[in-house]
Amino acid sequence: MAKGLAEDLITNGAQVEVPATALVMVLLTMFVDTLAGSISGPVLPYYAKSFGVGVAQIGWLYAVWSFSSTVFAPQLTRISDRIGRRPVLLASLLGAGFANILQGVCTSIPIYGFYVFVFARFFSGIWAAVGSTCNVYVTDVVPEESRGAFLAKLSLIFPIAIFFGPGIGGGLSKFGLNVPVLVDGSVTLASFVFVYIYLPETPAFLRTKQARKDAAEGKASPNAGEQVKIPLAVHLLGFSNLLMGMGLSTRLSTYAILMKDVFEWSALEIGFNFMAGSLVMMFTNIFICPRITKTLGEAGSLAFGRVLQAIGYVGIAVSGHLWITLVFYAVVSVGDGINFAMTNAYLANFTHPTNRGAVFGAAAVYLNLGRMLGPVTSTHLASYFGSGTPGAFGAGASFVMAASVSAVGSVIPLMVIRLQPQKGKPLLEKRGSAYGDDWADEEGANQDYEALGRKVAAMLQKKHYKWVSRREEVELFLDTIIPELKTSNKDTYESEWHSVLHGGSRANAMSG
Repeated sequence: MAKGLAEDLITNGAQVEVPATALVMVLLTMFVDTLAGSISGPVLPYYAKSFGVGVAQIGWLYAVWSFSSTVFAPQLTRISDRIGRRPVLLASLLGAGFANILQGVCTSIPIYGFYVFVFARFFSGIWAAVGSTCNVYVTDVVPEESRGAFLAKLSLIFPIAIFFGPGIGGGLSKFGLNVPVLVDGSVTLASFVFVYIYLPETPAFLRTKQARKDAAEGKASPNAGEQVKIPLAVHLLGFSNLLMGMGLSTRLSTYAILMKDVFEWSALEIGFNFMAGSLVMMFTNIFICPRITKTLGEAGSLAFGRVLQAIGYVGIAVSGHLWITLVFYAVVSVGDGINFAMTNAYLANFTHPTNRGAVFGAAAVYLNLGRMLGPVTSTHLASYFGSGTPGAFGAGASFVMAASVSAVGSVIPLMVIRLQPQKGKPLLEKRGSAYGDDWADEEGANQDYEALGRKVAAMLQKKHYKWVSRREEVELFLDTIIPELKTSNKDTYESEWHSVLHGGSRANAMSG
């Protein structure tokens, strides 16, 4: 009973293509990966200073990670379209785990310790594909009508991890500045073990793999399993992600400076501010997003979230009063909650089983580019206008820039609506049937084919048929046991239909 309740909680009653435990594993993997990063992230500058280096050298640690995660990690996600989701997720966890362990032991290297540290950060960025691959996995196994809700669950992981991670990291740093980094690596490697044991490959990828094999052997069309090109809409949404990344990284890099220089806040107060923002994001994801999605749709909700971010950034820029600034920070956090929930959910509409890794990988490239451009632009603006003077032409100048890019980004999802693939014609409606020469076979919409296909696949899997690896034999078996019905007249058709139906019921009773 407890197991069934847990499965209902995860799947919401949807007919997914993998056991519920696999989806739980994906959620836990993404949570642990994000939590581990938020445990070690805040400690890194202090850990780096223990090597006796200056502020400029500390910047290398962030620059090399941003570079490698932008250039290499999205390629890993893309490769998942060729070798599978599971191998890429395992490789990402293993690579990131070893890279973090290497960062943690750099203090034992006497002369070149800091340079090894920089290399380890670069190496870590190469494997930063866990989040994108988890999104691909969920998109593969969850029906289209439930996909948005599942991807929203994944997006909820980020604020939860950010809420707990820094505090855990601060506590662990009391045992040594490298301890949070070592814990980061250890829990990532532990995730690798659990994913290896409990996470199967997605049936969608296995079907694509089989289709490619059939095409190579001449058993199917030469184009079977061929990767579908990334549509223009993905690049437009990717540019919107770039703008969002600029705004997000601007806030992360300059908000603390503004609060410190203008309102004389301490690091502890700023930390509590960030924690409160995470709570607002969680509340938004759980209670607000489902409601506005029903009203505005995914594209409209995404645009609305970007608009809220722009309003919040403007308010922070022009405020100059502590409590007003905090109110607008909350507005930005609501926008963040909507955007994190809707971005991948909307992007999934433009994917195909053959290109999902490439699509989510491309989106990650755009987002990472925005995260690289944001701090560079915002810190130069803060330096030029001065960070100690309130107002849009002072400490708030970088937030005016963030508001501008968010406003532009809000328009793009609405532009992309007309590029969204059609869902197909309406589901088949009941109507009178003509027999004899006027007979017409029923043809359903895409939803009909997908729904019946999932149902049949689920029944075959439940009854232990190897329906993926032995697909040809299963298809031949189904073709053999399902008789053709005569359509000469209604009485004959109904008689044969009831004969087939009752014969199947008796067979099931006898097998039971």
